[in-house]
Amino acid sequence: MNNIIAVVLYNKEFSSSLTLNNLLHITLNNTHLVIINNGPNEIKFDSLYYELKSKFTSVTYLEYLENRSLAVIYNTIINNYNEYDRFILFDDDTNISDLFFQDMQNYYNVDVMLQIPRIIDSERKLIHYPLCNDKVYNADIPYTFNVNDKIISIGSGLVIYKSLVECFRKDNLKLFDERYALYGVDYSFFRRIQRIKKQYDIRVQIFSTLEHSLSKTNTSFSEWRHREHLYDYAISCRFYSKSGIHMVLGMTRCFLREIISCRFNNLKLLTLTFIKGHHPRSH
Repeated sequence: MNNIIAVVLYNKEFSSSLTLNNLLHITLNNTHLVIINNGPNEIKFDSLYYELKSKFTSVTYLEYLENRSLAVIYNTIINNYNEYDRFILFDDDTNISDLFFQDMQNYYNVDVMLQIPRIIDSERKLIHYPLCNDKVYNADIPYTFNVNDKIISIGSGLVIYKSLVECFRKDNLKLFDERYALYGVDYSFFRRIQRIKKQYDIRVQIFSTLEHSLSKTNTSFSEWRHREHLYDYAISCRFYSKSGIHMVLGMTRCFLREIISCRFNNLKLLTLTFIKGHHPRSH
């Protein structure tokens, strides 16, 4: 099976990426590594980059200093390498080991279209993902979820098979919703899977465990991070609410929270994002 591993860097040198350092010690044949520098600065090829070039079948380096939407990056990789069988996505600070890839191959079967890892918060060592029917799944692995189960997880560690890509193509639908840029990109993928499940028997398997730092467990308030979450919330309310009533109630609650917290500038952000229907970096 031919593999693509895609690693998205942000504000990091090659040697500063935990993911890339770990990839140097894994074994996976027939693998093309794609490294994407998503800004904000150019980076120089260092010794780690050349070691990775020697290790993998081939390495491609892409650079988007404008900080391109993650959804656009993921969709571009999948479209440009459509002859590959398996797409493995990582951000730049994922703690991966060879066991992850061993589990991926050992537990795979032809019915599985998507493999996802159990995600443990690297600070508190608590399981946070995946969610199965709105509850954290913490039972034994490997496990293949029922077709009707509603699954949500994060983007890093996703293993997407060509069979799933073909289902999306038949529906003329991109895997990742390009109206999002950062937060919401991974959730949109699972929401779209939920939509096309009506036509296709999509099997999702949890197969391994990854430790990852999660923004939602960070207790310190970040204005930038909060604004990014508001973009996500406004877009999700408009396009993924269960009904018009849910959409209105959701936006009203969000407006009230910002007013109570005296973050009045965010009211304009919410309004414009809802009206335009996309993140500013998405178009």
